[in-house]
Amino acid sequence: MIISFGEILLDTFVNNNTNKTTSYVGGAPFNVVYQASKMGNHTLFIGNIGKDYEGKQILRFFNEEGLDTTGLHICKEKKTLVSKVTLKGNERSFTFEKENTPINDFLDESLDLIAQGDIIHVGSFILNDEKGRDYLSQIITFAKAQKKILSFDINYREDMWSDFSKAKEIYDEFYPQFDIVKFSKEELLQFTNEQDVEKALLKLKEGPSLYLVTLGRDGSLAYCNKRITRCKSVKVNCVDSTGAGDAFMGAFLSNVDSLGLREMLFIPSLMISNLKFANIAGALATTKRGALSSIPSYKEVNALLEKQTFH
Repeated sequence: MIISFGEILLDTFVNNNTNKTTSYVGGAPFNVVYQASKMGNHTLFIGNIGKDYEGKQILRFFNEEGLDTTGLHICKEKKTLVSKVTLKGNERSFTFEKENTPINDFLDESLDLIAQGDIIHVGSFILNDEKGRDYLSQIITFAKAQKKILSFDINYREDMWSDFSKAKEIYDEFYPQFDIVKFSKEELLQFTNEQDVEKALLKLKEGPSLYLVTLGRDGSLAYCNKRITRCKSVKVNCVDSTGAGDAFMGAFLSNVDSLGLREMLFIPSLMISNLKFANIAGALATTKRGALSSIPSYKEVNALLEKQTFH
């Protein structure tokens, strides 16, 4: 079972021609477990929403999709987090409406749910304030005591931080405590102050068993046991890259959940197969607008996997 802690929100897209706004349920840690659930894995999301129109939209989505609401905490006096997504070509930028939102208002009893999971995935917004960081320390302590696999996505968002150097200091304290850590290529180079990926990998902190790096249209790589495993992606008609990294991560973790992390680390063919699978999920997620509306099913990923030749 994969359990994810973190933010859930509404991504809002504005049509510059008509000024019409379209909203989709999103939030990186939720996207990850939603992708894993589409792969057939048992999942649970733990996060916070407000008792407002946006929160009701999220609850409606959970009910329509048959998702477990056990981990959803409704904060009556707070607003659900909203992000405004601006598209430029196929790339996107985010602006978060975060005033009076319950991003890190986690319940202490939610820590008990860790016992039900095999993989505990955490989104990075939890690092944004002291309350969230204290709670993350408890998540890590509980998970390690129960020998769970800990997964973390760097997912750095400039709008959530006023000072990159302060953000990096906090990230550097926490990410080495996880077993699996994912960077985008841009994040990797920014956090290591390098311009070459291989040099950047050598500057990452010890601790994690596996580093994953998404490379956009060039695919992804895994870095473990001082070995780099690269895998190209597939060509698709990219419409919107929102959620592509989350789809990659959800698909990758779905196989770790099924096959085991140790096996993935020490059997190169398994690592390559999982990167191929996750790359296709990430690629397919760019073919539609919005993160969740583009999340592919296992059948869709497997069908494309069977047709492709990778290098």
